[in-house]
Amino acid sequence: MSGIVGLGGGIGASRLWRVLARAVGPSNLTLVVNTGDDLRLHGLRICPDLDTTLYALSGRQDAERGWGLRDETFICMEALSGLGGPGWFQLGDRDLATHLFRTGLLADGLSLTEVTARLATALGSCRLTLAAGPGGDLRLDCADHDPFTRAVGAVATAIAEASVAGTWDRLKSCPGHLCGWAFYDRSPAGRSRWCSMQVCGSREKMRAYRGRPPA
Repeated sequence: MSGIVGLGGGIGASRLWRVLARAVGPSNLTLVVNTGDDLRLHGLRICPDLDTTLYALSGRQDAERGWGLRDETFICMEALSGLGGPGWFQLGDRDLATHLFRTGLLADGLSLTEVTARLATALGSCRLTLAAGPGGDLRLDCADHDPFTRAVGAVATAIAEASVAGTWDRLKSCPGHLCGWAFYDRSPAGRSRWCSMQVCGSREKMRAYRGRPPA
C-alpha cells in the first residue's frame, strides 16, 4: 500500500495531517474525518473537524488558534452579539461562506461526502474520505472510485466502526501454524483463540501432543 489512511479530527489531527501531506503528497493521504461533533447553528450545518482539516491542508488555517481561517474577521458575529444573538460559537466572516456553501448544497440534495469533495477541490485540499450518512445517521464512506482505494477505505471503515462500538478486541489473528487468518470472535465471552476450533484448534492440539517428550 503506497498511501496513508488517517482517522481522527480536530486541531491536533489537522496539524499531523498537514505535515504528512507535505511529506508524502496530498494524493497519497486519505482521511476519515470525525463528524460526530457537527451541529446546526444559525440555520447552518457546521462541521468543525472537517473544516479544520480542510483549512489546514489548504494552508489557510490560523496556526495560532488552531481553528478557523488565517487573518479572519468577526464583524458578523460582533453584530449578531450586539443584537442579543448567541455568540458562544465564533464563526469568522469568511468561515461563514463555507457554512453557507455547504448548507445550500445539502439542501439541494447533495450528500455531505459530495459537498466536502467540492470544498476540498475549491480550497485545494487533499481528497477526504469522511463520516457521512443520510437522515442524520453517521457512517463512513469512501469518495474515491479506484477499486484498491475503496478496498482500503472499507478496511479503515471497519476498524473505525469496531473501535467506536467497542468490538475491536474481538477482531483477532489466528495463531494456528501456517494459518494467520483474521477472524471475528463471536463467542459470548470473546475468548476464542482459533479461527476454527475444528480445524486450527484440533490441529494445534495434535501438534502439541506429538511434540511431547516420550514418558
